Amino acid sequence: MVKKQAQIWTIKLRLREIKPVVWRRIEVPSTITLADLHQVIQTAMGWTNSHLHDFDLGDVRYGMALDDFDDGMTDDTGVRLDTICQPGGGFSQIPPAKPVAWFCEPLKGAKEPGAA
Repeated sequence: MVKKQAQIWTIKLRLREIKPVVWRRIEVPSTITLADLHQVIQTAMGWTNSHLHDFDLGDVRYGMALDDFDDGMTDDTGVRLDTICQPGGGFSQIPPAKPVAWFCEPLKGAKEPGAA
């Protein structure tokens, strides 16, 4: 089996329903796990990781699975970004304790690692 090589994806993060628009642009390997992506987003936005989170892809929600109850959440620890999203696609990550959702959109033109 041939292992898929990581590309570098540029992702635009923006807070929804906030004026003026608050956004960041980050670059991550396409093979990053959702759990690690969550940590990158926390750092990029200057947040303190003080709330639970989930990545909402419509039919499936990925996040930190809690042993105490079944909330239908799929554990995001081993889920790679490139298995659930492709360049030009998008997804929402919703911090349940906050009234604001944000949208991450991988921009078209993913590049190979080391490419200028």
